[in-house]
Order: sequence, then C-alpha cells, then structure tokens
Amino acid sequence: MILCEGGQIASYGTRGGRAEIQRKDKDKEGHEALVEMASDFELEPLAAHFFPDCIGAENVDWRLIALEYFELGEAILHGRQVELDGLEGLKDVAAVYAILESSLAGRSVSMQEIEACQVYAYQQEIDEALGIPG
Repeated sequence: MILCEGGQIASYGTRGGRAEIQRKDKDKEGHEALVEMASDFELEPLAAHFFPDCIGAENVDWRLIALEYFELGEAILHGRQVELDGLEGLKDVAAVYAILESSLAGRSVSMQEIEACQVYAYQQEIDEALGIPG
C-alpha cells in the first residue's frame, strides 16, 4: 500500500494481482482506472501479447520469465546490454535483505554493509541450512 496526502494505492496478492486507487475525497477505483490514467503508455509488442489488458493474468510467472529470456536473447544476438543487469538485480535483492537484516540487528544498516555481508545474521541462517560456507 502506498499512502500519501492525495490518497492511496493498494495492491494485494502476488505478482499479477490487481490494484485499487482511492483519491482524496473520492470513491475507490479499480485496476482499470489506474491503467486508464496512463492511457498514452504502450507495452512493447511481446509484453502486449502476454498482457493484452495491461493487467496481470493467471500464471504470470512464465510470462515474465519469457519476457526476460527474450530480452536476454535479443541482447546476445544484437550485442546490446540488458535493461537490468546482474549488478542491478543484486542491489534490488540487497535492498529487501537490508530490511530483514536491520530487523535482526536492531538498527539501521547501510547498503554497503549488506552488499559486503558485514551484516549477515538473516542470510547466514539460510546459507548454513543450504551448506554454503560463510
């Protein structure tokens, strides 16, 4: 849920779930209203094929994975960079883990601490269970 002075946006469930928007002093509106707010936005052709209503669908994971594989294949064939590389993915995951590590540490943590495994209690338990040396 995103709250602000002008209202809120709420989305529940897993990937592909629908969202609602409620503007200040107005009734709630469904996912379609959010899509309509960005009516000039167009999906790339393959994404439009998988998501013709610009809204998540059942079994969304395979659709998203197919889009990622297509992007990777195009990058390899044409010598281009992928939109988000492994380093960006690492930083995205580190941001989520920072919340978990911060909770266990009982203090704020920096992204540098997380990326360098200087704060590691949450991940250490997982690594030990998987037999990954620390």
